Amino acid sequence: MSDVLEFGHRITVALDRIRRGLEAQDKADAAETSLFDALQAEQAQNGVLRGQIQQLQDALEAQAAQAAQDAQAAQAAQDIQDSEAVAAAQAAQQDALDAQKAQVAALTRQLDSQAAQLRALDAQLQPLRAATQHLRDLNAQLRQALTAGLAPGTIDTAMAAEIDALQALRAADAAEVDTILAELKPLIEEAAHAAG
Repeated sequence: MSDVLEFGHRITVALDRIRRGLEAQDKADAAETSLFDALQAEQAQNGVLRGQIQQLQDALEAQAAQAAQDAQAAQAAQDIQDSEAVAAAQAAQQDALDAQKAQVAALTRQLDSQAAQLRALDAQLQPLRAATQHLRDLNAQLRQALTAGLAPGTIDTAMAAEIDALQALRAADAAEVDTILAELKPLIEEAAHAAG
């Protein structure tokens, strides 16, 4: 009778561990989905930024063509107009052109920075995916072991895998926080400049 109670107790403990393992696996799946959604949102934002850069480049080319036309018109009208007024207009156009070039360069740098952040986030997701898969495999082994009779090392291996999955989840969360902070930093700096 004591052996039956002992065996019943061991089965109950093992089932509790399986339940905790499945809960951890569900949390890891939810975190992976959240990070994947964040990755897709970043990629969509990169597409928008690329479109803005293309628009700015098109506008820059149009302005360069317009500036060339304006320079020709200014040359033709130089006999009629004061040469200082023409030089001031050309300087203003050059300043506007330089400002747009700077804006295109800033957007390109931002796009490169976000691409690097996406690569880092994806690199953080890889261990989480591997740990989650390993945890699934071990949980399947644990279920089989419970069905066929409990193997002593299976529970320890499953617990180690669960710890690895939780550590990978924590690393992925840290990467997500870093990405969010990197996105907020330019906004905070802009607000500080506007307030200053």
